[in-house]
Amino acid sequence: MSAHKQVIMNTFKIIGMKHPEVLKQYKPQIEKMTSDVQFKDSANSILDFIEGRSLAIVTEQVDANTEQLGIVTNDLAETKDNVARIDETVQQHSEDIKDLNTEVTLQREELEVVKAELAEAMIDIERIDRKTVDTTPTWSHDVAKLLDPESNTDWRLLAKRLSYSNDDLKAWAAHHSPCMSMLVEWFATHNSSEATRAVYIVLKDMGRDDAATVVADAMKAAGELVPVDEPLDLKHPPSVFISYQWGVQEKAVILKEYLTNAGFSCWLDIVSRILINCLK
Repeated sequence: MSAHKQVIMNTFKIIGMKHPEVLKQYKPQIEKMTSDVQFKDSANSILDFIEGRSLAIVTEQVDANTEQLGIVTNDLAETKDNVARIDETVQQHSEDIKDLNTEVTLQREELEVVKAELAEAMIDIERIDRKTVDTTPTWSHDVAKLLDPESNTDWRLLAKRLSYSNDDLKAWAAHHSPCMSMLVEWFATHNSSEATRAVYIVLKDMGRDDAATVVADAMKAAGELVPVDEPLDLKHPPSVFISYQWGVQEKAVILKEYLTNAGFSCWLDIVSRILINCLK
């Protein structure tokens, strides 16, 4: 009986080496044979064939893994080369970006210079483009540079102290240099010497000693006396009431606009005329 079993086990081993899948259905019986000391080794060998644990299969798997490892090693070497090339490219790009940043900085500096030159040119253009001759003194430009920037004591406060209206301020605010526009109007409607003294006194009263110093230096250079604690007494044109016939209303409106631009405070009764006309 033992010899017969041994023949069977040897046959199973031969079959297991070539066709292990055929023996899978006998796996429970073979596992029982491992408890028999005489057939334990043979049974374990057959089970190794069934489970794919034979030396040949393991060798094939090792060879396959070794081949795969070689492929991975080659891929890793190529990856390292690619990373090195990428590093070089990134380094080159970093240098290009530095050069670009330097160029942008230089262009920004040049742009600031152009802006400053353009600002000066705009002031000159506004002066040339005025309908009336610019009678402002030379110091006006320096004062305008100080008072144009927005603050609680900028050109708007100066204009208010010089008795200009909110409508005047709105019109000048649209100009490149509102302060310069206001000073042009001020000196066009007032005596130059008196106008300068008035501006100086108002600037001192506003606490704008920086601008007042500019005016004072100009007055000293011209041989004029600089006021010291002198009260401000501005002289304005008298108010005007325009009386007209209904048929010449259009001309009356033009006359009002002309007088207003010249510094006169005008009153023109148009609404009453319209109401009277409606009631007729």
